[in-house]
Amino acid sequence: MGVPGIFLFLKTKMVDVLKTKAQLIDELAALRQRVAELENLTALRKEAGAELAGLLTAEREQRELGEILIQVNAALSSTLNYEAVLDQILEQLGQVVAHDAACLMLVEGDVARAFRWHGYARSGVDHFFSKPTCTIANTPALATAYKTGQPVVELKNDDPYGFGQTWIKSHLSLPIRVREQVIAFLNVDSATPGFFEQSRLDRLQAFAGLAAVALQNAQLYNQARQEIVERMTALKKERNFASAVLDTAGALVMVLNPHGRILRFNRACEETTGYLFDEVRGQHFWDFFLPTNQITSVKAIFDELRSGKLRNEYESYWFTKDRRKRLIAWSNTVLLDSQGTVEYIISSGVDITERRQLSDRLVAIHHMGRELNLIRNEDAIMQMTLETAAFLLEFKSAGYGVVNEATHRLDYCYYPVRGVPKTVETSLPLELEARITELMAYCTEVLGSVNPAETLPVFSSAGQARRLWLSVPMRIGERTIGVLDVEGHEPDQFTANDRQLLQTLADQTAVAIENAQLHLEAQQRVDELTTLNVISQAITSTLNVEKILTIITDHAIRLLEAMAASVVLHDEIRDDLWFNAASGQSSDMVRGRRLAIGQGIVGWVIERGQPALVPDVSQDPRFFKDFDQLTGFTTRSIICVPLQTSEQTIGAIEVMNKLSGPFNQSDLRLLNWLATPAAIAIQNARLFEQVQLGHHRLQSLSRRLVEVQESERRQIARELHDEAGQALTSLMVGLRLLEREVDSPEAIVTQVAELKHRTNDILENLHRLAIDLRPASLDHVGLVGALRQYIKAFGEQYNLTTQFEVVGLEDKRLLPEVETNLYRIVQEALTNVVRHAQATHVDVLLERRGDHLLTIIEDNGTGFEPEVADQGRLGLVGMHERAEMLNGTLVVESTGGVGTTIYVEVPYVHSDSNSG
Repeated sequence: MGVPGIFLFLKTKMVDVLKTKAQLIDELAALRQRVAELENLTALRKEAGAELAGLLTAEREQRELGEILIQVNAALSSTLNYEAVLDQILEQLGQVVAHDAACLMLVEGDVARAFRWHGYARSGVDHFFSKPTCTIANTPALATAYKTGQPVVELKNDDPYGFGQTWIKSHLSLPIRVREQVIAFLNVDSATPGFFEQSRLDRLQAFAGLAAVALQNAQLYNQARQEIVERMTALKKERNFASAVLDTAGALVMVLNPHGRILRFNRACEETTGYLFDEVRGQHFWDFFLPTNQITSVKAIFDELRSGKLRNEYESYWFTKDRRKRLIAWSNTVLLDSQGTVEYIISSGVDITERRQLSDRLVAIHHMGRELNLIRNEDAIMQMTLETAAFLLEFKSAGYGVVNEATHRLDYCYYPVRGVPKTVETSLPLELEARITELMAYCTEVLGSVNPAETLPVFSSAGQARRLWLSVPMRIGERTIGVLDVEGHEPDQFTANDRQLLQTLADQTAVAIENAQLHLEAQQRVDELTTLNVISQAITSTLNVEKILTIITDHAIRLLEAMAASVVLHDEIRDDLWFNAASGQSSDMVRGRRLAIGQGIVGWVIERGQPALVPDVSQDPRFFKDFDQLTGFTTRSIICVPLQTSEQTIGAIEVMNKLSGPFNQSDLRLLNWLATPAAIAIQNARLFEQVQLGHHRLQSLSRRLVEVQESERRQIARELHDEAGQALTSLMVGLRLLEREVDSPEAIVTQVAELKHRTNDILENLHRLAIDLRPASLDHVGLVGALRQYIKAFGEQYNLTTQFEVVGLEDKRLLPEVETNLYRIVQEALTNVVRHAQATHVDVLLERRGDHLLTIIEDNGTGFEPEVADQGRLGLVGMHERAEMLNGTLVVESTGGVGTTIYVEVPYVHSDSNSG
């Protein structure tokens, strides 16, 4: 600023100083307003600049987006191949919006199917869409996008797909529409929350439009191409119709001129004869194909055709180019020109060589089947079958297997080289591939001089047989009894006719094997029945139990070819099981051993009355190991059947360790057959023993009865002699003395009184003797009254304290034999008390308990040993026999120094007669 300026400023300042305060305030307010306006202008200018910058940025982004979309559109439009367009959509998506993963899903009705995807392998799952189909209605994002046609954005805090993709935080479902119809979904995923802002949505929607156009163009192109292909196919079909008719599969067609020259020769003729059409064109067909002996007859047929006779069917043999003979059935058609002259002869033929051969072979198989049914040996049947198969088919090797019901495998016989008698026998599975695999491994070890590589099937790298083998089942109805296998020289050698032939042969063989097996089984049954009949005769030839059981065990071992056998019987007295008989190894160690009821396999059989077949005893918890440890015998398998009568199981037969392998159902059947006569024989032997015992007891009883009678007679004689005789003698002496006292009346009166007293004693003794023989009271007042009188008199006679008590009889009379025997039992018991017991007190109880009558005689005497008493005293034996006569029991309990109790229990049977 110059000097004038300074002066001017100072002058102004001086003037300003002179202004009033109000003016200064107004100016200050105006100045502040001016400053505010300047600030507003500055802000507006900044906003305008920012808006301009935003517009420039948006313009640049739109230009870039436009360029990207142009490039993307060019890429999508670069191909009309539908699959390539799908690939391009996912490839170009990254050009529009950078993202982490995406998938393209095409709409198919009400489901969406993922066809392309990328980016989901970051969590280690390469096959992310293992289930690429989802129902649109059940997927909320897709359902909303499908319904509205607008993109749907989801924020994710978990796995949106359920495939371990927890990294996804933002998910977009973008519909792709063509003519307002959603045809696909573009699903885009990001690991950034809130990734899909509006600008990205706009870019993706623009991309979806381009994708829709590209998909629509590809679909239209595919449809157009398909229509073109269909039209071309129709044209080609029409164009080739005549050739197709001429080249009908399976039919040989020749077009001939009237002289038999070949004008057309179809493909079937070329394949059958081996000649090309160009090789036979214009030639007489009989010069090439017909055997010499058939040329004249075929020419005659053509002469008839030219003359108008329509003989249109005949058969003739043709030679092929390699001189093989084929049988052809021909049918001829004549085409006439406008004048009615033969212009062409069309001959159509069918190669019936295989059919005729098949028919001839089936006839041969039928005749062979009749011969097979006459053979009863299975090996001979299979040998004839293989010989017939060799006649029918060309093969390198063959084998056959018969099902083993026990192992569910094949008992297999393999002939490695056709015509060589050397065979391989083994066990193989039913399934073909497994069978051939095992056979190859087995033959490698055992064939020796035969090279397995030359005889066994060739397998592909995948492990599958290259169809070298033809295998058919041998069946009876729905049941397969075996297989028949043949090995070809090269893969796919065998035809359907070969299979039919082999199957027919296998069916005939199956019937023959079945017949042979039935014949063998019938013969075995006859042999078994014969053997069992012999065994039955041997068993029933004796009534000795020990001999019977030994015969049973010996024959069981021979019949079942086993190592050991035993018979175990139920001991009813001890209520346990004992080994009554044994044969085979360690039999001496087993015989006489005992088992508890239900113990071991044999105990289980006897307890339940059911058979048991145990192939491996180590796997059966019922097996009782102690006998093996005791005898040193090792039991591997057991077959055991019960011995049963009509009423109960009396024991069992058990057989151990079959020599030829495990026991089977046939063995069980045989042992069951053996058990039936064995049980009957055992029961008969026991009954015979009981009859013999009864006979001995009857003889003993008869002897005892005689002895008792003699004893009673001696006692009566002794009583009569000692008491009645002496008393009568004394009476006789008194009478004689009375004669001497005739003259003394007083002495006569005294003597008569004494004689009366003696006569009374004699009468009482005779009465007592009569009561001992048969008490009259027993007939008049019954058992209770008779016993009451007898016991009272007995106690008074022998100075014993007696007590007699009756319970529950209600004054009813019993049957005479019951009353008599019970009376005698009590009488004998009391007599024994007086003779042997030295007792002072005797109690007798007579009580009815339901259907039984119980009699108890108890004393306080010295007691004795019941077993010793039974052997030496006829009294107790007689008491036992009287109880048994009443179908009752008598039990004696005695203790030395304590006393004796006798229990008698008989059925209660009363009489309606009170008179007895």
